[in-house]
Amino acid sequence: MTRRIELHNPPSLMKPVGYSHAAETRGGRVLFLAGQVAKDRDGRVVGKGDLIAQFRQVCENLKTLVTAAGGQLTDVAKLTITCWTPASSSGRARRSASSIASTSASTSPR
Repeated sequence: MTRRIELHNPPSLMKPVGYSHAAETRGGRVLFLAGQVAKDRDGRVVGKGDLIAQFRQVCENLKTLVTAAGGQLTDVAKLTITCWTPASSSGRARRSASSIASTSASTSPR
């Protein structure tokens, strides 16, 4: 079986520098998403100072990536969210949460 990895950087998201927004493996259906922040396709921060608006933008970015790979948000099996503030002394995460995004994730091949 040939292993294949396809990178996803849809034009509706900002252009990544030094990474890809998502990587898809073939021989099964697994999509790895990384580094989603509250920025629009032009790299502008959305909802500066408004955690709710920023969270909504991150969710929209996640939806864009999952859709670009041919899936839906209901296909997401696990989601890890880290909230941090650059004003913190260490610049590290103040709190993080890991949760199952959907208990009805599709297990059938596409």
